Amino acid sequence: LRGFIAVPLILAVAGTVWSARQAQRNRASKPSQWREHRAGLIAMLVGAPLAIGYIQWEKWVGMPRQMVGSAPLFFIGLGALMLAFLDRRRMYYAGGGVQLMILGLVLPLLAPRQIVIAIGVNMAIGCLIVAAIQWVQLRRQGDFDGAH
Repeated sequence: LRGFIAVPLILAVAGTVWSARQAQRNRASKPSQWREHRAGLIAMLVGAPLAIGYIQWEKWVGMPRQMVGSAPLFFIGLGALMLAFLDRRRMYYAGGGVQLMILGLVLPLLAPRQIVIAIGVNMAIGCLIVAAIQWVQLRRQGDFDGAH
């Protein structure tokens, strides 16, 4: 069952890399897309090692397996939510942020077999919410191609 979670994760990473490459190629004509991808990459390069380090520390101090990783998920979600409210153009961050916070709170309550399913359901719902918020924001701006 754990192998199945790798498939959507690999597809999500591949889609992100493809989208970032397209944004880089078109950065002269659509600079906002490139800036957004660059900001996300920087956040990932800074945040991922910190989250992984924190999880390793949790294991080292003997945290129960069900608890490891819950706090980083919650606080990464909280960070995304704060970014959404600091910059109205990034309101779609709230969709993913709230979902990560919920996952961080629920994870310790689940059995190990339920965790994989919860992560998949959380990713699916979070992506749909983010897409819906982006759709609403783009419709309000009247700018569907991102060339602003």
